[in-house]
Amino acid sequence: MNTKHIFLSIILILLLLTTCTSGDKQKIKLEDLKEAKRIDITVDGKLFASYCYSDSLEKPILFPIIAADGITVTRGFPLAPRKGEQVDHPHQTGYWFNYGNVNGINFWGNSKWLDGSLNNLGVIRLKKIEEINILANKGMLKVNHEWIGPDGKVILDENTIFTFSAGQDFRIIDRLTTLSA
Repeated sequence: MNTKHIFLSIILILLLLTTCTSGDKQKIKLEDLKEAKRIDITVDGKLFASYCYSDSLEKPILFPIIAADGITVTRGFPLAPRKGEQVDHPHQTGYWFNYGNVNGINFWGNSKWLDGSLNNLGVIRLKKIEEINILANKGMLKVNHEWIGPDGKVILDENTIFTFSAGQDFRIIDRLTTLSA
């Protein structure tokens, strides 16, 4: 084995030891609150994040996201403004995924709080919740979204898998998204 392989092997062993001996796995729960159009992700009964899919939003988002130490890491504006917080860029709400130009349609700067002067704004809508599950102490949420142009036509189909994991001192959100024309 060369030095590079030895170094990589040591890193892998340390990662495995950390994972196997950490012993601080936390209980994750995903609760579908259909009437509120959101799914709450909790860790040991405390809110970690909410997947919000209301049609009053321009796109599904994770909001809020709360770190292991209880600090909210997403800004509040425009949904839940906090004192001293900047009140610009209302389209940058929570944690979300989109693009600014898909066939000339803006999915990035879309917001009902803008002045409405833009006529090329698209929206992203939840089509279906495919699966909500707990696997190996990780929460898993599979969703299907449609990217819809201002004319009502579907431009893209999005399939996303969120994986939520947590320990005493950390929270992790993994997102795997596939877009199809």
